[in-house]
Amino acid sequence: MGLKSPRVGEPVKTVTISKNSSGQYFAAILTEQEGEYPTPSSDGNAIGIDLGITDFAITSTGSKYPNPRHIKKHESNLKRKQRKLSRKIKGSSSRNRARKLVARVHQRISNSRTDFLHKLSHKLVNENQVIIVEDLADAIALRLPQRALHQAAVKNMVDVERQLCGDLPRSQKPPS
Repeated sequence: MGLKSPRVGEPVKTVTISKNSSGQYFAAILTEQEGEYPTPSSDGNAIGIDLGITDFAITSTGSKYPNPRHIKKHESNLKRKQRKLSRKIKGSSSRNRARKLVARVHQRISNSRTDFLHKLSHKLVNENQVIIVEDLADAIALRLPQRALHQAAVKNMVDVERQLCGDLPRSQKPPS
């Protein structure tokens, strides 16, 4: 087990230790950083992003970012481990081990989604100063089946918008 600890220069306010379902431990360290936040600027390159299902994102410049379909890549492995889990006796230690294996596959899917979203949002932020993102709450959720929404990680698209727009109040976010 490797322990990764950042060099914290500021005084530590709180440390929260958590454990996920696959048995991994994480520590969240909260520090207070002095200084002011940078003010938003509308100078520079502007881009609009349309989030969808077949293509994850299409920009106003015509760039398409395909949907990586993370569940599809891990589907056979997940099915096999879930079948093994279902055959185990409830309360047994072998069932607990099988449950951790299933949780690990789900964690791997979640990590690959998060990695894709971080890389995409980092690229878009570095290339553009103003980013306008479509609001997805009503646009997609009413038209598509649940599996397609899950496959496209619509829930995680909100995280992309949060990363691109920051935690600004709704009135300061770009109109969708």
